[in-house]
Amino acid sequence: MSTLKEVEKLIQAGELEEAQKQTAHLQNATNSTKLAVLASIALKANEFQKSEVLFEKALKEDPNNILAVGNYGQLLVSQKQYKRALPFCEKVHLKELKNESYLLNYVACLAHEDKFEKAIEVTKNFIDKNQKISLNVKLTLASVYRAYLKPKEALEVLNNALEIHGDDAELERALADAYAEIDPEIASEAFAKAVEKTKKPIPLKWNWSFVELRLHNFQLGWELYESGLDPKIGRVGRPLPAVMRQFKQITKIEDLHSDKYTLLTAEQGIGDQILFLSSLNEMVEKIPKPILICEERMLPIVRRSFPLIEAKTYGFANSLSSQQDRLNGVFPIGSLMKYCRNTKQDFIDNRKPYIKINKEKQEEYKTLLEKKFPGKKIIGVSWSGGFWDRQKRAKSIEFEELIELIKMEDHVYVSLQYGDIQNYKKIAIEKKLPMVFIDGIDFKKQIDEWVALAGVCEQIISVSTALVHFAGAAGKKIDLILGQSQSPFIWGLEEGISLPYESVKIYRQNDKETREEYIARLKKNL
Repeated sequence: MSTLKEVEKLIQAGELEEAQKQTAHLQNATNSTKLAVLASIALKANEFQKSEVLFEKALKEDPNNILAVGNYGQLLVSQKQYKRALPFCEKVHLKELKNESYLLNYVACLAHEDKFEKAIEVTKNFIDKNQKISLNVKLTLASVYRAYLKPKEALEVLNNALEIHGDDAELERALADAYAEIDPEIASEAFAKAVEKTKKPIPLKWNWSFVELRLHNFQLGWELYESGLDPKIGRVGRPLPAVMRQFKQITKIEDLHSDKYTLLTAEQGIGDQILFLSSLNEMVEKIPKPILICEERMLPIVRRSFPLIEAKTYGFANSLSSQQDRLNGVFPIGSLMKYCRNTKQDFIDNRKPYIKINKEKQEEYKTLLEKKFPGKKIIGVSWSGGFWDRQKRAKSIEFEELIELIKMEDHVYVSLQYGDIQNYKKIAIEKKLPMVFIDGIDFKKQIDEWVALAGVCEQIISVSTALVHFAGAAGKKIDLILGQSQSPFIWGLEEGISLPYESVKIYRQNDKETREEYIARLKKNL
C-alpha cells in the first residue's frame, strides 16, 4: 500500500509509470482521489485532454475533493481559461489559505477577470497571515497594482522587496516596468541594468523600447522595438498576421534584392498602422517592388492615400504561397520607422496630412448634418479606446466627464465612438444633449465611412484611439485628452502639439491636479 504523499513525490520526480501503478494501491483513498491522482499524472505528462476528463470525473464523484479542485484549477489556468478556472481556484484557496500555489492561481484568475480590488485584497491577506513570503508573491502583488493602474503602490511593494531580497533579475525587471509608468528617465537606467542581468532579455527590451520612444530617444527606441517581432513576446508584441508568417521576415532594407517583390505588412492595431504608414511615401522608392498587404477594411483608404504603391488584402498574400522564390519576404511597416524617424525633427519635417478622406461620403454626411442642424458647429467626440482591458482603462474617460465638456449652444456633437454605445445613447437622450449617433455604420468594420464622418467635423475631442491617428493624418483639428495613466509612446510626455500630427493638440492631466480640476481645465480651454 502507498500513501498519497509517496505518490505525489513520484509524480514530482517524473516517475509517472510507477506513480500510476501505486495509485491503484493508495491507502484509504476514495475513487474520486484516485481519479484526481491519475489526472495529475496525465497533467504532468502534458496529456491535457485526458487530464481534464479525469478531473471532471473525480469532481463528479466528489465536488469537494480538494486535490481535484486545486489541480483542475491549475490545469485551466495553464490553458489560460481563467473564467472557467476562477470558481475552482477560489474554492481551493479558501480551503488552503497558506498554500502559495493556490493563491497565485486564484489571483491570476481575478486579475484576468478585471477583479483587481479582490486580487489585491487576497494577496495582502496572504502576506499578513504568513511570516515567510516568497518574492514571487510580492512580484504578483506589484503586477496586480500595475494592471490596476496604481504604479506608485506597485513601486512601494517592489522597493520593500528590494530591501529583503536584494539583487534579483526578476525584481530588477519589475522595478523597471513600474518606473516606466512613473519616471521614464529612471526607467531607462533601470531597464539597461536589468537587461545586463537577465538571461531572457527579449521581453525586457520590448518594454524598454516604449520608454525610449516616449523620451524621444528614437534611434535606440526603434532598435529595441524590433524585439517585439520575437515569437516569445506573443500577442502583446508585434505579431504578424497569421497568413504572413509563412514568408521570410526581413527588417533591413539592405537585405532586399532588387529583382524580387517585397511584401510590406500592416501590423498591430489600426492606429499604429496609420502612424507607420506616415513613412511610406518616403520609403517606397527604396524598397524593391513593394506590395502593401493590409486588412480589407483598410483597403479603400490605403489605395486612395498611397496611389504609387500596390495594395492587396491578406487573401492575395495567401495566393503567393507557391511563389516564394519571387519574393524577398515580408517587411513589417513598423520596421521602416528606424530609417526615417530617428529624431524629433524628422517627425516635425514630415508633419503634414497624408490620409485622403472619401470626399463623396464626407459631402453626404456634411449635407445631412447641416440640413438637420443649420448654423451649428459640428464637433466629433470619442471617449473610449484600446483593445486590452488595461488599455481601455488607461485610454478612457467617463461619459459623465465628457458631458461636462459639452457646450449646449451653437454646437452639435457627433459620436465617433466605436463599439456598443446603446447605453450612452440613452443617457444622451435622457439628458437632452446636443449629440448625434449615426445608425447603420459599424465604425470597426466600415472604416472609410468612419473617417469620412470624422472629416465633416470642424473639431474632434477624443481620448487616445485609432480615430486620432486617422483624423490627425487627414489634417483634422483634434483635442486629445490624456489622463495620468501611461499613454501610447507617440504622445510623449508633454502637452501641446503632438509630434506626428500638427493638427492634434494634447491635453494631459498632471500630478498636481485632481481629476475634477483637470476636467474643469479642459472645459475652459477646449
